[in-house]
Amino acid sequence: IVDIFVNQMKNEVKYKKPDIIYKIACFYNDRNTSDITDNMNIPNFLDWVQSQDPVLKINDNFVMVGRVSLLLRGFGNAFGLQLRTTQFWKSYAKSLLDQHGETY
Repeated sequence: IVDIFVNQMKNEVKYKKPDIIYKIACFYNDRNTSDITDNMNIPNFLDWVQSQDPVLKINDNFVMVGRVSLLLRGFGNAFGLQLRTTQFWKSYAKSLLDQHGETY
């Protein structure tokens, strides 16, 4: 996940701390569970991330993916649901990888 977030998605963080990058990638693209946020609310978590390993750039091609993921999870939270958005697009990702002969 760390390699994909930095090298393939071309996102940039200042110190390149793998544990922080992992949390950033999971937060924006999948979930905001306690294992990721350490039980912080979203504003506090984002402030903490910036203090630990500032995000310098999120690739423009992935901004909307992260925003929609956060939006869907926010709607889920309003109804008491804890959503993981990767489960929604997992089959599409596998299909795309198969189409391009990539293994996973």
